[in-house]
Amino acid sequence: MPAGSVITVVNNDLVSHTLTGDGFSSGELAPGASSTVAAPRGPGEYRIFCDVHPQMAGVLRVV
Repeated sequence: MPAGSVITVVNNDLVSHTLTGDGFSSGELAPGASSTVAAPRGPGEYRIFCDVHPQMAGVLRVV
């Protein structure tokens, strides 16, 4: 995704989650809730994860 883009996060699960990365977090989202966060401004690969369930992790690629 382009650097600085706005990301809308929607929790479609039955339990709370977060989208957390280097310098950003959605905060805890209850089921059905949404939040927006800004992607990092520098290009690269950023680790993302759920604070509630750290095993839920991935990579956000910023160009």
